[in-house]
Amino acid sequence: MSKKYYDENENILHIYSKHIVLTDECPSGRYPGDVLFDALRVGNTLYGRLDAVSEVLKSSCKRLVDVKQGYARCSVAMLSDTCGITADEGLYRALTADGVDMLKIRPGHISLDGCDYGFIGGAGGRLDDGEYAFFGDLLLHPDGEAMLAFAEKHKIKTVALDSGMLRDHGGLVVIRK
Repeated sequence: MSKKYYDENENILHIYSKHIVLTDECPSGRYPGDVLFDALRVGNTLYGRLDAVSEVLKSSCKRLVDVKQGYARCSVAMLSDTCGITADEGLYRALTADGVDMLKIRPGHISLDGCDYGFIGGAGGRLDDGEYAFFGDLLLHPDGEAMLAFAEKHKIKTVALDSGMLRDHGGLVVIRK
């Protein structure tokens, strides 16, 4: 995490400080500077636009996979350590090649303020093993039935946190004390 961000939010984050790695690296507001921490970690492999990803993130993984998609973490909903959903062809190919069971959906149909569309990885997150929450109703996405069937195939229970269309909030992080 950026030390600057931590310092600005220390009153909230201090109870988790022993689990937070700080860096002097700071994201900038424009692409690709804004993807500094938007890499996808699966096991000991990090997928991302490596020329824009934090050195701290890269040093934390044994294997690095360079992909064109700068928003790698936002582009993939990892339902478990072995399966995920994406609309990005490059990430789909990279993860499938590494043995991850992936469902490819069509891009769009996910709202994101200020943008034409959002990403499936930013529209939810894992609550627990076997449970994944989405910001919105999967069935309002044209590939919603396929996503539900894919989750069921992998014994993943989906939870809708809202009744509207899927909405990208940048992902969901569950913090346990």
